[in-house]
Amino acid sequence: MLAKEEMGREPLPKEKYSIRDLAKLGKTLTFTVLFFGFSAIQIFASSTSQEIVEWEIKVIAEKANIHIETSQDSPVVMTVPRSSILQSYEKEDEWFRVVYKYEHGIVVIGYIHSSQVKVIKEKVVKKVDFWSEESDIFKGIGLSVKIFCGYDHVAAGEINDGLMGIVDYYKLFPSYTGSYLNGQIGPFHSGFCFGADAIYRLTSRIGIGLGLSSVRWGNLDYIRLEDPIETHRLDSNIRVRAIPVRLGVFYTLPVSKRINLIFNAGPSYYFVKHTYNMQYNPYFVSQKAHGRGWGFHGGLGFELQWNSRSTFFVEYQGRYARLNDFKGLERSYFQWEGQEGSLFYIEYESIPPQIGIFDQLPDWYELARKATYELNGFSIQVGARVKF
Repeated sequence: MLAKEEMGREPLPKEKYSIRDLAKLGKTLTFTVLFFGFSAIQIFASSTSQEIVEWEIKVIAEKANIHIETSQDSPVVMTVPRSSILQSYEKEDEWFRVVYKYEHGIVVIGYIHSSQVKVIKEKVVKKVDFWSEESDIFKGIGLSVKIFCGYDHVAAGEINDGLMGIVDYYKLFPSYTGSYLNGQIGPFHSGFCFGADAIYRLTSRIGIGLGLSSVRWGNLDYIRLEDPIETHRLDSNIRVRAIPVRLGVFYTLPVSKRINLIFNAGPSYYFVKHTYNMQYNPYFVSQKAHGRGWGFHGGLGFELQWNSRSTFFVEYQGRYARLNDFKGLERSYFQWEGQEGSLFYIEYESIPPQIGIFDQLPDWYELARKATYELNGFSIQVGARVKF
């Protein structure tokens, strides 16, 4: 890059997939799971725990009529004498729906007015509450596992500036022959993530955890040559993969029997791989670099409890991480054999700012320093948590 000695070129390998396509797939998957997840929340939110009430009633009138419906004008199914004992499991206003066992195994079902009977025993049977009682039944060993996927956004910062500067630099070349490349390569921000956390509960609300995930960002873009004869174009492909290892403190705040607010925060250690290919025949740039470093993460979300052992959650995760020690290899039209070293951010007179790999500080530029990889960003995650 910006070297004076010209060498032969090497065609870049053809990409089998696009990070942009993967990011779109991640978005689609995220919003699909969100749709079905919130639909499930609405369904469960509309349900309530139920109670079964059983009455044992005694006839206090001389004679009491059992009607087909809750009306004195409805047909009488049977008349029962004073002191008869009836069972009822349902009541509508002033009417008991009763079951009366007659002779020879005959059972009569109908309605009797409350003025003609007296409740002598009432028994309330509460069904098992799916959201609270069952959670008391299952205790487990205090370990739970979260599995998630989602959409991720990264700032990238001067890495984007440097990549776009590389493209702008090579856009100058066709102008020497009267042609020009019209357009601009877009920055990369979007990606997708997936991973898991293992959480050990210290109390019913507080836990500590260890997590591992994979995050990918990228952009595949091109600019066409504005020339009526030639059909060349400039292709730019950036792929970035990060593997963060997370330590965290997790806090659960119950909002209702079914819904919890969930919080988490802690340090992260990132392993990052940077791959960039720019192709404009006969010119090309190929960069491969890797770096690592510390960052910090924090999240806020909603959790819906399916049962005593599993929950569904939607979570927003924020991230802060600035890494500036990337090492790797760069090859280009001007550096056929390639150059190993560190990833630098450089500026030189009227040349657009760029990122490049040098074996030592390139102090012949106006500005040269190690490039800062800004992984600051956020993700929207959906997933499930299972207790053990």
